[in-house]
Amino acid sequence: MSTKEMDALLRFRLPGIAGVICTDEHGLCLGAKGVATRETSGHIANIAESAARLNPNLPPPVIAIESEGGSILIKKEGTITMGIYKSPN
Repeated sequence: MSTKEMDALLRFRLPGIAGVICTDEHGLCLGAKGVATRETSGHIANIAESAARLNPNLPPPVIAIESEGGSILIKKEGTITMGIYKSPN
């Protein structure tokens, strides 16, 4: 996802979207917007890679991490991992 696409997600204010982060397969941050910080890129990539190893015969799963402060949806697609930060409703 390009920086322009990440800007569009936040600009159009999709309901509850508070931030977006994209990483490469090594955890290098390709872009972060909103509440997402570049420092979390390695963790986001690692979570996605670990979850994909649970069943390597299936497509990588979508991981949802929920807390009282909101949630993070993480998805690996090819060499790119994306995290979408959602604020609580």
